[in-house]
Amino acid sequence: MSPFGLADSAKVHGMDWRLKAAFFWGFNYIPMGAELHYFAQRRITKGLPRRLSPLAEVANSYMLHPRVLKGAFPEFPKGHQLEFGAGRDLFGNLITWCCGVDRQTVIDIDPLLKPELINHVIATLKQNPLPGFEREPPRKLSHRYFLRELREVYGIDYVAPGDARDVDLPDGCVDMVITTNTLEHIPPGDIAKILKECHRLLRVDGVLSQVIDYSDHYSHNDSKLNDYSFLAYSERRWKRFNPPDHFQNRLRHADYRRLIEEAGFSVEIDRPRQPTNAEELLSQVQLDAKFASYPLEELLPTAGHFVAFKRAA
Repeated sequence: MSPFGLADSAKVHGMDWRLKAAFFWGFNYIPMGAELHYFAQRRITKGLPRRLSPLAEVANSYMLHPRVLKGAFPEFPKGHQLEFGAGRDLFGNLITWCCGVDRQTVIDIDPLLKPELINHVIATLKQNPLPGFEREPPRKLSHRYFLRELREVYGIDYVAPGDARDVDLPDGCVDMVITTNTLEHIPPGDIAKILKECHRLLRVDGVLSQVIDYSDHYSHNDSKLNDYSFLAYSERRWKRFNPPDHFQNRLRHADYRRLIEEAGFSVEIDRPRQPTNAEELLSQVQLDAKFASYPLEELLPTAGHFVAFKRAA
């Protein structure tokens, strides 16, 4: 596990990363590619449903948000939380509900939710409550009415397809904006627009909490790679291995801080994390000129957590 509970350091002998990239490109272009991808994840690679054991480690990066936000807001449970990029099973959102948040708006670019995966999470959280939980999930969702039940039972309003650059909500209506392992999958230009929109949506003194994974995601399942392997490629070469559904922007920790501050936020917590042998791993990679120009301390972090506030003008 990484310092934020991401399963990115236990390298396994899985599919060759280049073949994996080719499959992602294929799923992107063939008819019913999204459905075939989901079938492959469930029946072939067994990547779904999410592996939730040991739960405390898997949930660690998601629990960072309520821990921080409870300290920032005395009225934390009553706050309106916005998240974009929640995935298929709402794991993080259900953890947030268990921690006491009553209202969440969740935005995804595509409608990815699968009720069977959500119910897997609900059952696991009910059977294994974590320290910090204030309540347990009362029941699973029906397949037919699961979106309505998400709103009524768990206070989660799911918006998909949605555009986090242009959200249909009024100014200053949100108390908290969080993401977990999402920003690394978004092009830098879009991140800037999304953060500007988050600034508009947040109330004065509203909180932005971002957990980001900077590691080479192909390395999670290919032991021939390490967390820094993708830094060897020029932008032109990297495009061959960077399909839309597995996009990695390769931004480093300092790049994200700059984007957050340029959007008008004041960064209060800045926690980069790196492997204990980070310099050794990085030395195994022949860096592309773009990344060779970075100071060493900006290349080493493989994960980070930012907490920033919207201040009064």
